[in-house]
Amino acid sequence: MTESPERGRKRLGIYLAHFLDHVEGHMGEIGVQRDALAEDARLGALIDRALADMAVARASLNAVLRDLDGEAPAPASPEAVHSPFHSHAHSHDHDHAHGHSHDHAHDHCHCHDHP
Repeated sequence: MTESPERGRKRLGIYLAHFLDHVEGHMGEIGVQRDALAEDARLGALIDRALADMAVARASLNAVLRDLDGEAPAPASPEAVHSPFHSHAHSHDHDHAHGHSHDHAHDHCHCHDHP
């Protein structure tokens, strides 16, 4: 069975909202840990550039999410979007391939009707 365009847009909105929550949290963690590079100007500059690049990408994805939410298109902004796709707050642990596990608290929708 083929997914309807409306359902596909809803699924994309839910995924983007969840992804943006994770990106925001991870960017904050990287920013806090950036002090560990205080003595290495080259690595510090690389982290700073990466965070700036991620802020631009996040702003672009926020603009997509705004449009999916039915809001008037707005210029891309690095500020987080509070989306109606976010339905309630919760936190959970997740493990990364490098073995580092940590807790994240964020709002996102649990959609039980998608595969």
